[in-house]
Amino acid sequence: METLVFLIIGIGLAFLIGNWGKKRKIAFGWAFAISIISPLVGAIVVACSAKKEEFVEMSNKEGGIK
Repeated sequence: METLVFLIIGIGLAFLIGNWGKKRKIAFGWAFAISIISPLVGAIVVACSAKKEEFVEMSNKEGGIK
């Protein structure tokens, strides 16, 4: 039973990190795959990945980054 709970939590964390990776060059698939192996390593890799151009341009138009 404990193993199932930890598995569900691990997959949930990997999914959240994967969604964070959508806005970055690493993309959802790679971020999710790395996070399945280790969520901490996945979060570090996503944080170090550059943002996609389209998200940077969109935030500039809205007056966020100048």
